[in-house]
Amino acid sequence: MRKLREQDLRFYGLGHSKGSLCLYNKKRRILISGDTLFSNGKFGRTDLPGGDKLELKKSVKKLNELDVKFLLPGHGQPVIENAQQSIKKSFSRVKKEV
Repeated sequence: MRKLREQDLRFYGLGHSKGSLCLYNKKRRILISGDTLFSNGKFGRTDLPGGDKLELKKSVKKLNELDVKFLLPGHGQPVIENAQQSIKKSFSRVKKEV
């Protein structure tokens, strides 16, 4: 088992709640999106305590800029095909709805 090093991960994901975060492994192109992004263009709620619509929109924009092959959300099915397309759909929706 390989140990993770700090440079393996990048942290994103504010907006859903105060402690919300996402982990990104650039080398393997894996995004663990927690409650920020889900499959099929869905994204986290902001009506919970600590939720912030503007921060969520910024987070989804940053995630949209990443090169992602595998999307592993906090709920629902992982996206192992077309992860980039799913993230782009989320970004398009969050721009309109939030």
